[in-house]
Amino acid sequence: GGAGGRHPPGPFQPGALYGFDFYYQPTTFIVANPKMQKRFKIHKETELIRLTPDWKGIFDIVSYYAMLLSALDGGINQSIVNSKFAWLIGAKNKGAAEALKKAFDKINSGEPAVVLDKSYLMEQDPDSKDDPWAFLERTNIKQDYLTTDMLMDRSTLLSAFDAEIGIRSLPYNKKERLVTAEAESSEQDSTARLMLWKATLDSSLELVNKMFKTTIKAEITYEGGEDNATEQNNSDRNGTVSES
Repeated sequence: GGAGGRHPPGPFQPGALYGFDFYYQPTTFIVANPKMQKRFKIHKETELIRLTPDWKGIFDIVSYYAMLLSALDGGINQSIVNSKFAWLIGAKNKGAAEALKKAFDKINSGEPAVVLDKSYLMEQDPDSKDDPWAFLERTNIKQDYLTTDMLMDRSTLLSAFDAEIGIRSLPYNKKERLVTAEAESSEQDSTARLMLWKATLDSSLELVNKMFKTTIKAEITYEGGEDNATEQNNSDRNGTVSES
């Protein structure tokens, strides 16, 4: 829809590419809509708006980072639960178990001092070598891979994704001020794909506008971008402020 501006534009149609020409470019687009299953000759009956020169789109990038973040998210949830568990106590009898439960309830409620019958803390038979209860403590918990580290890695992955798709952001682990060369290098790296996608969009939209007599155009709209003549401060997703 929307040819010549006579109708409001409709949604993009699902479909698939078919065939190839002398330059291994697709020749046909098959619309896979239940209401219309038809083949259109590219450059003769239809034109396609695309982001990438290889016709494959960018969902490989989205899927890759989604997979990593999904796996990390499960680890964060598990780490939060595991970090709460640091005590394992085995009681010799039911009385000792109930006494210990009551003592820990009082401790967790904030009482500064808890009094426990000493008979539950020592064996009544002085000749017995058995302890009334056994205590297993998890050691070196802080040395394990815990929530704080995984949250830092999550931020690193998001920064890497931002750089991949053209959103400029500072690396999470970069504490000191970036030097000019580092900042310029990071900007060029993060905008390389963006510029390619913009160029591909422009070339495909030129063909669309020519065939359907439309005036569709693409712009980079973030502050300080290619199509914004005014340079000003902008905040990235990590909350830091950088000069555009």
